[in-house]
Amino acid sequence: MSYTISVPNMLLKKIDFTFYILSIFLIISSCKKSETIESSKSTSENTTPNILLIIGDDIGIDPFNGFTNFGIQKAKTPTLDRLANEGLLFTQVYSNPLCSPTRATILSGQYGFRSGVVRLPSQTAGGIKLTTTSIQQYIEQKTSNKYADAVVGKWHLSDNSNGGSSNPNKMGIDYFAGFMGGEMADYYKWQKVTNGQTASSTNYTTTDFTNESINWIKQQTKPWFLWLAHNAAHIPYQDPAKNLISSPIDNTNLSKYLASIEAMDTEINRLLQNIPKAQLDTTVIIFLGDNGTPEILAQSPFTKDTSKGSLFEGGVRVPMIVYGKGVSRKGIDASLINTTDLFATIADIAGTNTTSYQDSKSFKALFTTANSFIRDITYEEIDHTMNPDTKNGTAIRDKQYKYIKTKSGAEYLFDLTKDESEQKNLAQDSQFKTIEDNLALKLSAIQK
Repeated sequence: MSYTISVPNMLLKKIDFTFYILSIFLIISSCKKSETIESSKSTSENTTPNILLIIGDDIGIDPFNGFTNFGIQKAKTPTLDRLANEGLLFTQVYSNPLCSPTRATILSGQYGFRSGVVRLPSQTAGGIKLTTTSIQQYIEQKTSNKYADAVVGKWHLSDNSNGGSSNPNKMGIDYFAGFMGGEMADYYKWQKVTNGQTASSTNYTTTDFTNESINWIKQQTKPWFLWLAHNAAHIPYQDPAKNLISSPIDNTNLSKYLASIEAMDTEINRLLQNIPKAQLDTTVIIFLGDNGTPEILAQSPFTKDTSKGSLFEGGVRVPMIVYGKGVSRKGIDASLINTTDLFATIADIAGTNTTSYQDSKSFKALFTTANSFIRDITYEEIDHTMNPDTKNGTAIRDKQYKYIKTKSGAEYLFDLTKDESEQKNLAQDSQFKTIEDNLALKLSAIQK
């Protein structure tokens, strides 16, 4: 059975008008909702932090501002000083005594005996294993390739068996431009490798690496992670370009060394000035040294025996600054940190939700909250063919004591809360035998 309903024309007009109004309302609501989603998405994308990791070569705590108990002659670093004053200066950061082992800890999140890098690589052996997951590969895997990445400058983790000049790319680096070895004969005349291809360069290295960084950042359309590894202030000690330093220098190695740090600082400022403000506002900047100051340049209280290449504070304690997006705290932080921790921290910044990986622990929480990161011990090691066995060995420290055991069998114990410059060896004092034995046991446990 069917029914026919008769509706007056006036009522039909009212119904049509009502539908018209409802349609307009729904369209407007839909547009607003869409705009809200797009706006939210845009905001989310814009707040994904860029990551700029800058490594200074052979820069310990003695020439660096902020460490008043070490060294008399300090490098002029107004740019880094500003970042430290407006961000965080970490004063208890521990590396390895030489550059390659430290760089491997950052790249892999592993201690050297696990990554295989405990000394400087030769052409035939000692480089990073291709089976190692790099921090760049890890971020790519955990964020579905959200980040572009590059390494510019010094690499020093390759040998002929792990890809040679193509090693950075084989380790998952999207773009590499720099040099492969530990040092160059001349800052103004060197062999530059770009994604495995080699060409001669006559650009001052610090300036060249800055130009590369600026140009690479300009090309990026998504969040980026740039590892900028300067060879300053490594040998050879040469005069930088005059426009990069504020005053004339004398003919001593120390003067040239400090000038090369100032030149690097000047070029870091140029790099930051050339990053668009919107990008810079969403960038986390990390600066650190890779090991202590070289033996011939060590300043009091360090000596040639307790500086670069050694497990003493002058060889393994390095400056580190963190500044930028999400770093709301300011001042000095004395939390115990190992360079392995940069792996988990950078991964955490990149949004992987990583708080630990291998030997690495994220200290990202310290960016906003004091005392939010606890590392009970740090571990350092070196077994280099150029070192005497009185320097090769391992070290472990907790919040108070540091224990060193060299390959030659010598043992050292220092109370760093009372003897920061390691002048009094407590290892032969029976009063501290229990402390020494406990640290020795922890050292053995790490290596298992």
